[in-house]
Amino acid sequence: GKQFIHCDPNICSMLKKRRCAVILLLLFWFDVFPQDLQVQSITLNEGLSQGYATCLFQDSRGFIWIGTLQGLNRFDDYKIKRFGHEAGNPWSLKASIIRCITEDKRGLLWIGTENGPVVLDPFTERFVQLADQIEGIPKKTVTNLFEDKNGNIWAVSNQDTEFILYKLLPG
Repeated sequence: GKQFIHCDPNICSMLKKRRCAVILLLLFWFDVFPQDLQVQSITLNEGLSQGYATCLFQDSRGFIWIGTLQGLNRFDDYKIKRFGHEAGNPWSLKASIIRCITEDKRGLLWIGTENGPVVLDPFTERFVQLADQIEGIPKKTVTNLFEDKNGNIWAVSNQDTEFILYKLLPG
């Protein structure tokens, strides 16, 4: 025999209203959104250091930071500025593979690379490789960074089968 599920009329009415709202939202989204959508490509032709973006981040000043397998790029809506290793410049970015980017409350950018965490002062454009400066920071690939509510920076490193979570206390 057939089985019927009894539904309270109030609940059924509420579910129908939600279903209608979702359908209307989807119709609105697909009807209105595409005609207003504009696409801008950022490629090697526009100056990107490499064609494979590993991460994207927009800082508090509005710059878009693009991590690649060959360095870091900053896009200002008009042009791209590349950051990579510069021989003889101790403040340049020594790592090439960028995995993640975040910004702290002071406006410094924290960058996860294959050689550990790096801090960039975007005002002076100086990079500091933390594993080279501070004992105990692993020189391993940083896959994620974030700042907690107390201003501490947390980093996740994964390499081979090793997983490391560590807290950096900016001073």
